[in-house]
Amino acid sequence: MPIGVMLWLRYGNQRGGRAFVVAASVSFMVELARYFRPGLEGDINAVVVAGLSAMFATRLLPVAWSMLVALARQSAPGPLRRWQMLSSGMTGERMPRPLGDVEHF
Repeated sequence: MPIGVMLWLRYGNQRGGRAFVVAASVSFMVELARYFRPGLEGDINAVVVAGLSAMFATRLLPVAWSMLVALARQSAPGPLRRWQMLSSGMTGERMPRPLGDVEHF
């Protein structure tokens, strides 16, 4: 998948096939090298998984990038909330009504 991300960043989203080939080739070399180390075995499935994940990364990153851009361009938070005012008996001052007054319970 990192190979698909790097190819998408460099060339754009038109390189899905190239990402598959490059990632599968690198994965094949790694798996082939594992056979030369005593006690290790390569996994041929890793070659296909690496190629497909790189290809899907190049196909899906434009969507993920557009979501990130949309989040970055969102407007500021909404307007401030205006609480109901409650007069304080004798002084006549108006103060914000606290949420959950005793009489509400």
